[in-house]
Amino acid sequence: MNPLSACGSGRVAVFIVALVCAGWSWADGQTVLLTPVADTALRDSTPANNFGASTSLPVGVSNNGSPRNRALVRFSLAAIPPGATITAARLRLVVAQSGTGAPSANFELHRVLKDWGEGSKTGLPAVVGEATWNSRFHLQSLWSAGGGQAGNDFATPASAVAAMAGTGSTNEFSSPTMAADVQTWLANPAANFGWLLMAQGESIGTGRQVGSREDATNAPVLELQYTAFAIYNFAQVGNAVRFSFNAEPNRGYTVEFRDALDSGNWATLTNIPASPAGGAMHITNTITSPQRFYRLRAKGGGLLIYNAAKLGSVFRFSFDAEANRAYTVEFRDLLHAGTWVTLTNISPLAVDATLHITNTATGPQRFFRLSTP
Repeated sequence: MNPLSACGSGRVAVFIVALVCAGWSWADGQTVLLTPVADTALRDSTPANNFGASTSLPVGVSNNGSPRNRALVRFSLAAIPPGATITAARLRLVVAQSGTGAPSANFELHRVLKDWGEGSKTGLPAVVGEATWNSRFHLQSLWSAGGGQAGNDFATPASAVAAMAGTGSTNEFSSPTMAADVQTWLANPAANFGWLLMAQGESIGTGRQVGSREDATNAPVLELQYTAFAIYNFAQVGNAVRFSFNAEPNRGYTVEFRDALDSGNWATLTNIPASPAGGAMHITNTITSPQRFYRLRAKGGGLLIYNAAKLGSVFRFSFDAEANRAYTVEFRDLLHAGTWVTLTNISPLAVDATLHITNTATGPQRFFRLSTP
């Protein structure tokens, strides 16, 4: 999928954006693989020791009931563009070691609610600021209870539950709640304290070692799928309308405007040359009319969605279909949850053409996305 377009305007149209355009997801489906920026383990038998530099992290409970271990892992989301919607999250963990013949055991992943310090020890006594079984930051801040307390230090119920097998196995945690966790962190980076991993019920004989970020071969991997909006941060300051979009590397863009949604010629506001690095582009336009509409053209990619409108219960929009390319239009009634439903499949056309889509909805909002192979 490609970044498409958005509409905007003066003071009146700022409300149009909020009430009409906010119900449209025109997005580029992307996948990113992340490795942790911090991870460590918490062990009850050495409650003042830190594991922040260990190549493997103990989790679960040993065969004789002690030690009891939990792990912490955190990922930076700096690679995800502003305004993105997280559609799926998958955490893959490699078991570096387990007991001989150890049976598969269920583990839980919980969103952490308080900050912690990774530390730089390999199971040795912690220094100030390092996470331990007793402390989020050694000699500074304690957990509410040893190893963290459900409801205070980490969220409950679990964000995901998965069975973890024995030595050498790769195990995957995935759920809509995990995607929601990441969405929360994306919206509020200061609340990104990662996840806590623990054996479900902390049953005896569940002990394992999982690869940490210090183990390049077996490091945890977080796979995120997301859709990135082409245009975001709409705002009006006096007579100036401003917005931003994420430019792809090596692609030029044209920003156009007109003062009526369905009529009039599109005027060029600015041409943006291709940049090897791409990145966020910030657009400002001073207007005197009561409303203004904008569209974004990607050179070499064409304008895909524009003329977005809601007339009564009918949503409508248009997009420019490229020749010899198929398209699928999908919808759902919630932005961050629910299954995407196919509205229509469009077979490849022999020539470029503008296609017009309509959809009747009974609810107050509906979100759409356009995909192409």
